Amino acid sequence: MLTYDPEPFVQVVREELEARGITHVELAERLGRDENTVGQQLRGRRRVRKATIDRYAHALGIAPAVFFGRMRACGCTRSSE
Repeated sequence: MLTYDPEPFVQVVREELEARGITHVELAERLGRDENTVGQQLRGRRRVRKATIDRYAHALGIAPAVFFGRMRACGCTRSSE
């Protein structure tokens, strides 16, 4: 399974939340996820899958390709697990 470093993911999500004035609670609602689950993901303790990144990009209203590009700019690396 292809996974990505959590730090760039978290950085991009936090920047988008701030820019859009969205809380992580509102993001959880948009994702249809539990607030605690989203909070754990935003603490960046685990690598993230492409499907997760795609869901967050859509919930934030940006194209997944743009989201991935911003992650790469932040030094994102990937690995197969």
